[in-house]
Amino acid sequence: MARRLWPGQSAVGKRLKTAERDNTTSWFDSGWRCGDVQHEIYDRSSRSILYVPYQQCPPHSLDLVVRGDSDPLQFAPSVRRIVQDLDSNLPVANLETLAVKISAQASSLQYVALLVAGFGILALILSAVGV
Repeated sequence: MARRLWPGQSAVGKRLKTAERDNTTSWFDSGWRCGDVQHEIYDRSSRSILYVPYQQCPPHSLDLVVRGDSDPLQFAPSVRRIVQDLDSNLPVANLETLAVKISAQASSLQYVALLVAGFGILALILSAVGV
């Protein structure tokens, strides 16, 4: 996004105005820049992504990633307790491993691959029969 909005310039210190869903506008100061990020496993296209400070625009939900040397779900009770100690009003839901999350994202890609393979087999059978 920085290359598209400010070609040949540093994005640090620039200002960006965004439109919100509720028809309000917000100004954001660019304090840093990050490289290209791939958010979807099956989408290789480049999209503009804007990261904003949590205090400036708190999200409705938040993902927390915990790295461990053994079974990640064994840390679930500790993570719940730590989050509840920080703020007792924060719910902790949908605890899952990163492998499960990636598999769920890739399931639509697997479905398309299976569908294409099915049409390929059907085309092979029709050509073998001589249709």
